[in-house]
Amino acid sequence: MVLIEKATIADEKPVLEILDSFRVACLKILNPEATNPISTTAQEYGKNIYKSVLKNDIGAVFLAKTEDKVVGIITVYLIPQIRRGGYCAEIEEFFVLDKYQGQNVAEELMKKAFLWSKERNVAALRLESSLPLERAHAFYEKFGFKEYAKGFQIIL
Repeated sequence: MVLIEKATIADEKPVLEILDSFRVACLKILNPEATNPISTTAQEYGKNIYKSVLKNDIGAVFLAKTEDKVVGIITVYLIPQIRRGGYCAEIEEFFVLDKYQGQNVAEELMKKAFLWSKERNVAALRLESSLPLERAHAFYEKFGFKEYAKGFQIIL
């Protein structure tokens, strides 16, 4: 049985590990020719920001857990909107291990993000997704998300 729980500081290691698994899964989709992509970025650099997010209550990390491991994750963060006098929220990471896909794990994680956002009177919940992740896009649309913008980024 899979349980959905809000992460704590004690969950740091499995959170960072599954985020690296998420990155590897994305790399495989974004670059199918890559052989055995790896990622340790979250484990190497994510500890301080993870603690800061939980300590400062600017976001939440929800985990799908079996008895012995984390099998899914969703992170949601508050974004202040001064011009509107409130907040929106953004889902940054959302991933379920292959073996647990199709078992309502993703749906339960998304419901937790919705509930957390509603409890904070968030006006809108947003997320970004890389263009090649079409399967993910279909899931978001099933949940009621609509494409609303074109994103831009510069690497600093």
